[in-house]
Amino acid sequence: ASDNVRLPEPNIIRNRPLVPGAGFPNETPPSEVPQRRDVGDIGDLEGLVKDGFTALAKWDLKAADEIAEKIKNEGMDDEGARLFLYRLAFFHGDYSAAFSIMETLDREKLGFDHQRTLERVRKLAGVMENAIEFESEHFIVRVIPGPDEILVKNALRTAERAYDVLTKDLQVKPTSKVVLEFFPTFQAFNWATGLSEKDVETSGTVAVCKYSRMMITDRKSTRLNSSHIPLSRMPSSA
Repeated sequence: ASDNVRLPEPNIIRNRPLVPGAGFPNETPPSEVPQRRDVGDIGDLEGLVKDGFTALAKWDLKAADEIAEKIKNEGMDDEGARLFLYRLAFFHGDYSAAFSIMETLDREKLGFDHQRTLERVRKLAGVMENAIEFESEHFIVRVIPGPDEILVKNALRTAERAYDVLTKDLQVKPTSKVVLEFFPTFQAFNWATGLSEKDVETSGTVAVCKYSRMMITDRKSTRLNSSHIPLSRMPSSA
């Protein structure tokens, strides 16, 4: 990949269509969804909803988007369908849409802590509302306008340098551009990943592969002094 990363004018992502994420359809899916504890009393997942959750488990957002369109076209509006659409929006990093859908879910029927999760997504939507995006050949960097913009060019250059080597070594290529999402505070990173401050202080983790993208926070925002940046891939819990 070329070292010359051209930075066009950033895209304002508020009120834009969801950006397709990086799907790995041939990969063994992580045990993310569906889990019985996630769906409480809404019944067993089946049909399009089950297919949608399976696509999310494989990080295949292209397939998940197609299933979402079918669900909307068929007028499906049950609890399972809305739960899937909420999780899909979260996977895309569209936190405002995720919050709006989640507000419609029946908290009495859901198996997870609805109010706590709703508040987490609401705060995340507020923090990332004005995010902008920069693109290279294979990557999208999402960042809040301000000091973190200085990270964009080096992030894209480093990612592009690694792309050919890693895809050749792993024998797999993402189906679309990979999103690198920078969070301006540890709290926002925590809301997005589910990591606690203790988790970060113990492990030194400041970057996590989750929800089909890489989520990153600045080491200074976690008050850590370690010089390394461990990278984790975690199962979904939103």
